[in-house]
Amino acid sequence: MQKGGGFAEYAIAPVGSAVKRPPGVSAVEAASLPVSAMTAIQSARDLVGLKFDGTGKKPNVLITAASGGVGMIWVQVRGLLAP
Repeated sequence: MQKGGGFAEYAIAPVGSAVKRPPGVSAVEAASLPVSAMTAIQSARDLVGLKFDGTGKKPNVLITAASGGVGMIWVQVRGLLAP
């Protein structure tokens, strides 16, 4: 996040850090996606030990309750790491 303004009504972000919200996605849904994604990625890295640089072992992972935000992202992360 840029310096200051995290709780402001308006914020400035680099063009490469922003994407257009699809019409079928509400602002609330769009705002919650990064939180779910970071939770999934941090748990993959910190709890399971997955490495996102192509090195390291690719352990078997059982993902239960993949219908929520974090589980949905976990499925996508695991798919990227599939052998």
